Amino acid sequence: MSTQIIERAKAIHDVLVPGAKDSDKRIPGVEGLRGLGCMGVAFGHVAQMNAPITGTELRLWPLGLALNLFFAASGFLLYLQFAARFMTHKPMPDMKRYANRRFFRIFPGYIVIFLLVNFLFQASYLENQLIATAQQKATGDFGLGVGMITDPPMLLSQLSLTASLFPQYMQTGISPAWSLTLELSFYLSLPISGWLLWMLARRTSMPKAWIVLVPPILLIALSSVGKYVADRLSAAHGGIGAVENGFGPTWIAVLSRSFLVLADTFAFGMLASVVFLAISAGKPGRKTIGWLRVGAVVMMIGLVPVLLTLRDLHTRFDNMALSALSMGIIIFITSPFAAGRTSWLSNAIDSRYFYRLGTISLSIYLWHYPVLLFTRRMGWYGDDSISGLAISAAIVLIPTILLSEVTYRLVEAPALRCEFKRRPNGWPTIVRS
Repeated sequence: MSTQIIERAKAIHDVLVPGAKDSDKRIPGVEGLRGLGCMGVAFGHVAQMNAPITGTELRLWPLGLALNLFFAASGFLLYLQFAARFMTHKPMPDMKRYANRRFFRIFPGYIVIFLLVNFLFQASYLENQLIATAQQKATGDFGLGVGMITDPPMLLSQLSLTASLFPQYMQTGISPAWSLTLELSFYLSLPISGWLLWMLARRTSMPKAWIVLVPPILLIALSSVGKYVADRLSAAHGGIGAVENGFGPTWIAVLSRSFLVLADTFAFGMLASVVFLAISAGKPGRKTIGWLRVGAVVMMIGLVPVLLTLRDLHTRFDNMALSALSMGIIIFITSPFAAGRTSWLSNAIDSRYFYRLGTISLSIYLWHYPVLLFTRRMGWYGDDSISGLAISAAIVLIPTILLSEVTYRLVEAPALRCEFKRRPNGWPTIVRS
């Protein structure tokens, strides 16, 4: 690999730490893609809640699945740090620094937003979202099942991001926060993947170019087994496609939302990072990159009927097809940069406003649903039409972005500059790095 490519790979970690030194050394397009994906998820939820008929007619259901892009981007960016160091004969990243960054990336922003949502706006789900929504539709009272959590065990599960590990707390609090638990599971798995890389290099004669593929392939295999088991359990308890078995207060839902079933959403992003490194090492010409991007497009087009077929079969493997699509998108966007070239598409996606949406995407993701619940409870939404959907989206997304800017500036950004240090007496304290 060339020195220039190695230097770019070293700077990947800064993509997830906006405001850190050298944060401008980013991979063009990825952060903007996260911003677009975040807004897609938020808009999909608005359509699902306030304009379900219009959303169905416009076939907006894929917007709610843009979350896969988040997971794939995390797999791409974080595994790239490990893979780049491994391929360049360097030791594993500093695990203490890694743990500090991952903790302060998620918990401070989440805890502050949850406390505001729960105690100030009182817009937390007090029971499973599916049950609460059914009650609201039956009675017309959009405040049912939503309010302030005071039960100590339930409150602790929310603050510790473990609610999705217990059936009775599944889809409560800030309901989309289950995905943060999944993200944390990936954070915990990544050092194991790193250890596996260096262990295989020491104990086998396998080429490094093959070893670096082992962790994502193992995660895809793990996820395949998990999906099969979850499908079989669902079939035995009311049908594979039953929504309750995916998001209801059941152990099957706990399994369905777990890393055991959804590890592939990160693994395909990890595979994209391997492709990125391979391109960086080979420095192919413009024509080769063009053909690679054409191949990515052909793969994505071919996956569309596969995705639709799997969706019709009501199997969890449709999520795997979607994750593979996310991999294709990332490869298409990042491959020119990997070869040392620029791309008008990646630059457009990473334009000032889209990049900012990506920067504050965690806050947007956490704020949008409570804002949606609060505005719906107040009766502030449009009717079930295209124009009504546009009105509802504006009512929800504008305050969501404003609130996200506030919590990012006052909580997330300062937290990302902090880390745990040990006092002389052994007790940890938080200091600014």
